[in-house]
Amino acid sequence: LFEKEHGFTLCRGKKKNPKIAKYVTKLSVEGKIKNPWQPLLKDRGEIQYYERKVNGSFVQLPYFIPNKVLPTRQLIVEERMNTTSLGNFFIHLPKTGGVGTKNMMGRDAKQMLREKTITEPYIVCDEGMTSIENWKTFKTSFKRVIRENKILKANCVMSMSESYYHPVFADNIFTVLRNPHEHVLSMYFHCTESRSHKLKSHKMPSLDGWLESWVSQKEQLSQTNTRVEWLPNKFSCYNPINMQSRLLGYPRTKDDLKDRFRFVGVLSELDTSTCIMAQHLSGATPSRCNCNDRRRRLVADHGVVHHGSTYNTTNSQRELIDILTDMDQILYKEAMTLFEEEVQLFEKEHG
Repeated sequence: LFEKEHGFTLCRGKKKNPKIAKYVTKLSVEGKIKNPWQPLLKDRGEIQYYERKVNGSFVQLPYFIPNKVLPTRQLIVEERMNTTSLGNFFIHLPKTGGVGTKNMMGRDAKQMLREKTITEPYIVCDEGMTSIENWKTFKTSFKRVIRENKILKANCVMSMSESYYHPVFADNIFTVLRNPHEHVLSMYFHCTESRSHKLKSHKMPSLDGWLESWVSQKEQLSQTNTRVEWLPNKFSCYNPINMQSRLLGYPRTKDDLKDRFRFVGVLSELDTSTCIMAQHLSGATPSRCNCNDRRRRLVADHGVVHHGSTYNTTNSQRELIDILTDMDQILYKEAMTLFEEEVQLFEKEHG
């Protein structure tokens, strides 16, 4: 009935690749090629035709049905039932450069593979916001079909997610911390300017109003005996009250960090932090870790215009941030001390 009413034959079969179909349609209509699929695909599938009305007349257009659909990307979860822990896990604290860390380590792995510093490819597998308690569902390896007869496989040498510290499920835990003032500002601008929060940005007040609101809620905690996690979030975005300490289980001293983590990096030294993590994961050091190569590497900006590291705050704004991050500031100071010790030890061990 549809074909009778509309005067053309419906295309039936497997879904076509829209980009290829658009290109083929253009060439076919222009009469440049009669059968664009045959020289490219040969015996890999069946070519069929359908009619389409173009410029007032019907033309025969080809589409391709493959014999076997080759996945371009496949993430594999092997049975973890016989294992008792995850192995290496990276806690991605929101707005601390987690995406940049993952991307940098991925580039390092590819470069070391090309330089034959390592023999097997590896990747850091991002699990999004999945809790570490669900670690048995985390990916174990990654496949990409490069060509019909060539498949690249890389093992997930480390998993990462926006989770919290848990001492049971992973053998080696890594994370990256950020200057608390920059961290709070980055959260605010993410909530007001990022693509992912565009539909909720109208709930956000001015920076002063946002800071004052959270300070007011923080001051009520001791009076109501309420946990930070239970505070109402009327802005539908981040809770900036000591976020880094809160997600890491409130470590206070350098010894606490050493007991809980294999390595703690800092965003202001992300190049150096990822160098040390690469050594922990692969036993090799990327060539760019030579101090003569100090090119700036950007982290993901998520469509944000303003950034915590460059925004100039007023004295009153800084005082409010100090109140919100009193524990984070202690943590960050201890983390910086430990980081410098790790760098000195790394340089001593590796010359």
